[in-house]
Amino acid sequence: MAMWLYQAAKQVQEKVQERATSIVAQVQDEAQHLLKTMNQMQTNPVDEIIFEELEEYKAFQEVFDLDMKTDDVAAILQTDEFVSDLHTAMVPEQLSYKEFWTRYYFRQFLQVRLEEEQAKRDEERRLKFEQERELREKRQREADEVAAEEQRLRDEQLAKEMDVQMWKDQVAALQDVIANLEKTEAANESLLVEEYEAKMAQMTIQIDDARATGYEEGIAESEQIIKSMRESSQQDLKEMEAYLFSLLQSAASMPPPPPYVSSELAQAIWSLHNVAVRPPSGPSEMASQAPDATAAELKALRAEHAALQATLEGAQQNLKEMDLWKARAVKMKKLKDESDAAAKLHEEQVLATIVEATNAGVAKGKEEMAAQVATLEAKLQHQAEEIRQLTQTINTSQDLVQAVRLAEAKPAVKDEAAKVETEDVLALEEPRGDDWGESWE
Repeated sequence: MAMWLYQAAKQVQEKVQERATSIVAQVQDEAQHLLKTMNQMQTNPVDEIIFEELEEYKAFQEVFDLDMKTDDVAAILQTDEFVSDLHTAMVPEQLSYKEFWTRYYFRQFLQVRLEEEQAKRDEERRLKFEQERELREKRQREADEVAAEEQRLRDEQLAKEMDVQMWKDQVAALQDVIANLEKTEAANESLLVEEYEAKMAQMTIQIDDARATGYEEGIAESEQIIKSMRESSQQDLKEMEAYLFSLLQSAASMPPPPPYVSSELAQAIWSLHNVAVRPPSGPSEMASQAPDATAAELKALRAEHAALQATLEGAQQNLKEMDLWKARAVKMKKLKDESDAAAKLHEEQVLATIVEATNAGVAKGKEEMAAQVATLEAKLQHQAEEIRQLTQTINTSQDLVQAVRLAEAKPAVKDEAAKVETEDVLALEEPRGDDWGESWE
């Protein structure tokens, strides 16, 4: 706004100065014309030579040749009535023919020289006006260039400030991104930990269920085997009792023995049965049958002992199998405890790995962000240095504008001095008449 007001005031000042110069030139022209008219009215072509013109007049007489002007003199006398009347009145009573025309041509010479000097002054004044106009235009161009340069510097400064603000916004945005990444990383880490804990708990439950199921199945299978062995033994015992009970009955033929009783044992038992149920026919038969019956009974008892021994061995084998299943159950429980410990150790290792990886990622991200922030700070410092240089340039431009203003003030003083000098010249060039001219009028 201040620059615009300065430019407007400067343009008004230049227009006023140009108008004043034009008015001064016009006044000077009118004064010269008036002076010329007054000279023509108050003087005549053959006025007496004054003292100031004497030396110049003598020099003119030395180079002037009247004989070469005969035709011109005749033409003047025929065409100029005033000069013709003046010539008739003054020649030869007051002036000689040669003196009259020498003065006439001397006055013409002075008039021509005056006109040439006036034309020269007019040309100098025109050149001066042209130079002043060019100087004003040059100053205007320089002022416009200075204003354009200041505007360019302001635009550059504004652009740099906008760049600095943009970098600051980017830094703030990066900081927000870092904060969001840290929050997201923490949330992901917590989610991974929870998911891992849930999976580990589910796997632990599945392992426990599987191990418990295997343990219970082993115990149930062992109990089932023992139960089946007991039931089989009881069934065998019942079948043996039924077989023996069937032998106690009077049967014509030997009943079929149970599957676990061999044919030899069944035959021996049947023989004992026959001996028991059929009485001997005489003493000799009884004597002969006694050793055989005793031997058969012993054999049967031995066979029964062997069967009982086999049953005992089977029971012992069943007990060994039960102990084996118990050992298997204990081993499975031990394996379960070891699996729990290994799972817990694995869980701790995975958690430690996750925490370590997370910390490493966060540290790396922080290092990268710190490097970016350092780079941005360096750019901000560079921008600040450029802004400082632009500020110095603007201050220099303002000093230059002040110097231009001072330089513009000096021509105004010169114009005032020129005006005073012109007035003095006009005062010196006021028309003066001599005694002869005034008496002639």
